Amino acid sequence: MHKTSLCVRLRYLILILLSLAGQAAWAQTTYYVAANGNDVNDGRSTGSPFRSLAKVNTLTLRAGDAVLLRRGDTFQGNLSVRQSGSAGNPIVIDAYGPGNKPIVAGSAAIGGWSRNGNVWQASCAACGSQVAGLYRNGTALPLGRYPNLSDANKGYLTIQSHNGKNQLTSQQGLSTNWTGGEVVERP
Repeated sequence: MHKTSLCVRLRYLILILLSLAGQAAWAQTTYYVAANGNDVNDGRSTGSPFRSLAKVNTLTLRAGDAVLLRRGDTFQGNLSVRQSGSAGNPIVIDAYGPGNKPIVAGSAAIGGWSRNGNVWQASCAACGSQVAGLYRNGTALPLGRYPNLSDANKGYLTIQSHNGKNQLTSQQGLSTNWTGGEVVERP
């Protein structure tokens, strides 16, 4: 075999090997997340999933990577993907396992509640400046309601009179100034 032909073949072989090594370096990674996982896990199998979206948010995802949330689980918080894939190699957020679609609740668990009379309070640094929903055992609760649903009037007041669209007078006496409050009425 001619020496030039051997050099060309050797170069092609080196290029192929480098190409394969490059593909291995850019190979996709699949991360698994489950409510019973642990954020100290590597997240790369269903046997060692991450637990939280906060952990996923710390990852540097690459084109072709996938984040799979276990079906039937609820994940509190936000999912922030700061990287992007490409048209032919997107970053995929999907589900795995049997059951209902996973839920990303966009919420924060709150503890440390204290009670002052009929008012319950808790601090929530993760809530931001506006609370849009309150849940107990997966059921939506009113953010603040007067009267309570358990009261004798079943949670409703009776309007005695009104003054335009800006003032209502209740038949029942009110102990609090509700100026600026929101009214929900039923006919």
